[in-house]
Amino acid sequence: MPLIGVYHAINETKEGGISWFEFSQKIMELAKLEAKVLPCSSQEYIRPAKRPSYSALINTKLPPLRNWEEALREYLASR
Repeated sequence: MPLIGVYHAINETKEGGISWFEFSQKIMELAKLEAKVLPCSSQEYIRPAKRPSYSALINTKLPPLRNWEEALREYLASR
């Protein structure tokens, strides 16, 4: 039976996921960019829509994908 619906596919992360801050830091590191990345809370980063205090995508119906750092490294190397 085919899978029907909307699925979020995300590479494997440490338990609990990673923050946008951690993701941004890793991009700067792998791209060898010298930019200071500062963390901020959802309350400090004002957006039009209300945001949950914690949210993370997880694969629940798709096979696990490779580690997110490996995938990011390959993606940046291809640019």
